[in-house]
Amino acid sequence: MKTKSRWYWELILISGVVIILDQILKYIVRTNLQLRETWMPLKWLEPYVRIIHWKNTGVAFGLFQGRGWLFTIIGLVVVVMILLIYRRTLDHKRYWRIALALQLGGALGNLIDRINPKLGYVVDFIWIGNFPVFNVADMAIVGGALILIIGMWMTDEAAKEAVAEGNDAVSIPEVEDAATITMPETETDEKESGSDDNFTLPELPGRS
Repeated sequence: MKTKSRWYWELILISGVVIILDQILKYIVRTNLQLRETWMPLKWLEPYVRIIHWKNTGVAFGLFQGRGWLFTIIGLVVVVMILLIYRRTLDHKRYWRIALALQLGGALGNLIDRINPKLGYVVDFIWIGNFPVFNVADMAIVGGALILIIGMWMTDEAAKEAVAEGNDAVSIPEVEDAATITMPETETDEKESGSDDNFTLPELPGRS
């Protein structure tokens, strides 16, 4: 029971760090940059990486714009599902718990923006090249998915190696060549194998 309680604290800690970091950075961007205004202190990085105040009414990475209310409902459903799945994976490997904690933090980070009456949209601010603008919450969601994929792949590979090693350990005993197998001689065989040359008939009485 104590172990499971510790795992729930692990969920709160990881998802809490994601939420706090995400919200702090979004607040800094909102209060210092106008919508679509960009900033980058290192000029040589500006063609590749920029900080921008971007309004996202869709989902992660700016997809499906203009359906904020729908994704608010979906976000609530996702949060509930993650909590239910987390409860069922307490006895699984640790990567399950870390991945779900990251995804919970990411889902809540964006959900807070949507239900904020002063916003009503998700604040994205990381712009790399021509890639869609994203935020820390999006990174946590994608990172959790990658951890799940890599973790399941590694577990599957380990299981295959264990099966292979088990098959190598099972060996069939060698059978001696049939030509070298000899049957033990029995007393009957010894009697039957006696030479006919040494056998003499007894003399009959009255004969000379």
